[in-house]
Amino acid sequence: PTVCREMGEDPDVCARAFKGIGPTESRSHYEAGAPYMMLRQDWQRLLRHWIKAMPPTYKFYNGIESDMFAYMVTSAVFQARDPQGFEHTLFREFMRTCMRSEEEQLGPDDVFIHYCQRYHIIEDRGPRYHFNRADEFLSLRDRRDAISEFSYSFSKYWMQARGSALWLTECDAPLLVEPPVYSDAFLRTLTPKLQKHYAILHALLRAINAAIKSYKLARCAAPNLDKRLIVHESHTANHHTLNTVLAPEP
Repeated sequence: PTVCREMGEDPDVCARAFKGIGPTESRSHYEAGAPYMMLRQDWQRLLRHWIKAMPPTYKFYNGIESDMFAYMVTSAVFQARDPQGFEHTLFREFMRTCMRSEEEQLGPDDVFIHYCQRYHIIEDRGPRYHFNRADEFLSLRDRRDAISEFSYSFSKYWMQARGSALWLTECDAPLLVEPPVYSDAFLRTLTPKLQKHYAILHALLRAINAAIKSYKLARCAAPNLDKRLIVHESHTANHHTLNTVLAPEP
């Protein structure tokens, strides 16, 4: 209710929005986490109010999921205004686990939406791609130091720009560098964990690039569609940035 009032909503609406909502009701109808699927007109109706809910939300919780909390508050407020408002149906079958466990099977037809923080595969394409060290991200069992001391690594937390770095959605920013391609014979020599990471990385990075390409073609007069933006851990050597644009191939 406090966040609701700080959004500038009518106090009566705020009182109605959260009356009778306990843990069961919250989990059943409001605790919708990304992705959110709705009609365009509903997005347009909701968006400015969701944005308005974010600053007061930060006063109570400024973690990485604060936007999701603000979304739940906004949905409850809309429901109080209109019984046909924003009560959700949560489709839990759309959600897979973060796929890190070797016991979690990944089949050729699997489509999953939630992915974990980091995935890794051995990087053997040479110094141009040497940004993440294998000994930092791969266990001794997973490493193949004779092949490469570096990994191709991806984290959803590296999708932000720091300092003068480019955001992926900027027209001048290249698309993401995709993972190395390995033969089936080589993949069979890797641990089951790395085989799974390889499959996830290829599916995920191709999907991100396809989405960004579509966005840029619709929004940019001269979009940069080269795949030359590589994400990496923040270190002193890279001035604590999270991405680097590779020079064009000679």
